[in-house]
Amino acid sequence: METEGRWCLRPDWHGITDIYEKATFELSPDYSMTTLIAEHEKQDDNTVYLIEATIHNATFVNAMLNMRIVDEIIIYTVPFIAGTGLFLFQKELPISYWKLTEQTSLPGALRHIYHKVDVEEN
Repeated sequence: METEGRWCLRPDWHGITDIYEKATFELSPDYSMTTLIAEHEKQDDNTVYLIEATIHNATFVNAMLNMRIVDEIIIYTVPFIAGTGLFLFQKELPISYWKLTEQTSLPGALRHIYHKVDVEEN
């Protein structure tokens, strides 16, 4: 069963519930990339879009990374082996630079928050 490992990330322990509550929009692969970009341009800077990367939406997440519209990545590391794994970051993404802005040790997990660094092109 593909959700068996989710018990490790207890949302109330690791702040995941708070992340979802702060989101203005929760995205899914059903959301049109064109609509997303148009809506993003209309929203203020306090708008928070959220997508939880899973095996089912990795292609959509990579499309967002490829279009350079992701500005924060939160990665949870949980010591749980549930098979051979998968790669979230797929081939041929453009180079981008990220700064670790928060590192938190939680019960049974580590949380790393990265923000995109704007590097002017020469």
